[in-house]
Amino acid sequence: MQSHRILIIEDEFIISANLKQLLTANGYSVCGIADCFEEAIDLYKREKPDLVLSDIYLRDSKTGIEALLQLNTELNIRIPLIIISAYSEENILKDAITVNPIYFITKPFTESQILTAVNLALKLAAVKLEPELPSKRELEILKLLAKGLTSKQISQKLFVSFNTVESHRKNLLKKYHANTSAELIFLAASKNWLKETN
Repeated sequence: MQSHRILIIEDEFIISANLKQLLTANGYSVCGIADCFEEAIDLYKREKPDLVLSDIYLRDSKTGIEALLQLNTELNIRIPLIIISAYSEENILKDAITVNPIYFITKPFTESQILTAVNLALKLAAVKLEPELPSKRELEILKLLAKGLTSKQISQKLFVSFNTVESHRKNLLKKYHANTSAELIFLAASKNWLKETN
């Protein structure tokens, strides 16, 4: 069986080399590494990978998001994508959502986090599945987290114990294979789960 082909867009050599070593050691084929906008465009068009792992900021003035937006427009496709970034500010998350990635991973990341995300991203891309919807209580907590509330503030707002909120947060991280609250909020925003309903 042919291994899945993955393109890495990352301008930090150590990180891209580590990602390549990790992926190849686990049966994936890395079809290229791009560290700038033009190289990312050229490699994607030439190699047509099954999945892209992309940083946001590259060594030139344009970003990985800009490269992916251009590819989405030119090729009229949704590129199976995992965003990897050291930044998780609100404006960064909003920019990342424009390319509709399957996952958003914050640096520093663990090997198991990358492998889990890649495996699930490839499965979701192959069958066009969507992640399981959060429960009503989980959704309430996600919306309050997105507004910047702490677990203590959420417990007071929802009239539940602090431990209950913390338990839900831990379960959400596990359920969606997230490492941080920023990753959870990004997923919720990208899937329009945070949209207020009447």
